[in-house]
Amino acid sequence: VANGKGFVVGALAQQAIGGQTAELQVLGTGGPDSDLSIGRWSEDNADPKLHFLKSRNAAIGSSTIVQDDDNLGTIQWAVDDGTDFATAAVEMGAEVDDASPATNAVGGAWTLSVATTAGSMTERMRIDSSGNLTLTNGCIIDSSGAISFGDENLTTTGTLASGALTVTGNVTATGN
Repeated sequence: VANGKGFVVGALAQQAIGGQTAELQVLGTGGPDSDLSIGRWSEDNADPKLHFLKSRNAAIGSSTIVQDDDNLGTIQWAVDDGTDFATAAVEMGAEVDDASPATNAVGGAWTLSVATTAGSMTERMRIDSSGNLTLTNGCIIDSSGAISFGDENLTTTGTLASGALTVTGNVTATGN
């Protein structure tokens, strides 16, 4: 299919979804005709894959190393807001998280963003190249399992696990 022409399965024309008109689209009115399946049949433990590729080179097939904070790929869930299909509600993304990427050594981060009720996409969770999990409420769980809450309050309901708990700020506990 020529660039700019698009390949559409299940409909007669391309649709703009999430603010973009993708070259490959699967469009339908029911489950089976709007699903995309990737399968692998093999006598081993290998899995099917969906690959994303990011290069800093503008020529297809040529190589230029990525840079820190380059977006590597996004999966986006768009909605019909009564006007169009350009509004996204949730996005999962991957990006370069490496100040000095090198051959066969590029750190990455995974992000989860959700739209607020006002419609702005806001990152709510991140796993960085060091293995740290950061939630946008200020909670950080580092790769050793240590949890810090920054300037946020710690609230728990139910049973708080035994062991040492160090908190800077306010603690509200309900239960045991």
